[in-house]
Amino acid sequence: MRGKRVPAHLSLFKAPITEEDGLILARAVRLLIDDKDAAARAELGALSFIDPVLPPQFVSSVGMSLSDVKRPNVTPAILAPILQRDHWCCRYCGRRLVVAGVLELLGVLASAEFPFPPGHHLPAAGTHPAARRTYPEVDHVHAGVAGGSWTDANNLVAACALQRAQG
Repeated sequence: MRGKRVPAHLSLFKAPITEEDGLILARAVRLLIDDKDAAARAELGALSFIDPVLPPQFVSSVGMSLSDVKRPNVTPAILAPILQRDHWCCRYCGRRLVVAGVLELLGVLASAEFPFPPGHHLPAAGTHPAARRTYPEVDHVHAGVAGGSWTDANNLVAACALQRAQG
């Protein structure tokens, strides 16, 4: 476990949780930069395929379908300050988020150990689960379809792709 305690809420899981995905990915990138490909691939091999974080429970209060609403894109100019404000951590589950370009680069340099298809669509069948757990997105605290602002920073929080997909 490299000297880190497992948070109490994670100790209930059957799969041993050794370390956060973001830290493993950071070490793998550092090893690739240092031209230590084999060690980087070994680090990536330590990533769990089992998500140690329980999914959140959301209750929908919106009667309108998202397909009925034209939502504006969240641009990098909006996304970056939100991720920075939230310290690159998902506000729902607390896990570290990793810059999307870094995940894509790992997918190119170590595609066998860390599959990450181009396009950032994160299909479950072709994407390493750790990439889906650490991919940075933003979520709306109050849904736009329910009157919340689509782009106001006070209504946006950093979220991992898994938590946002369940919301």
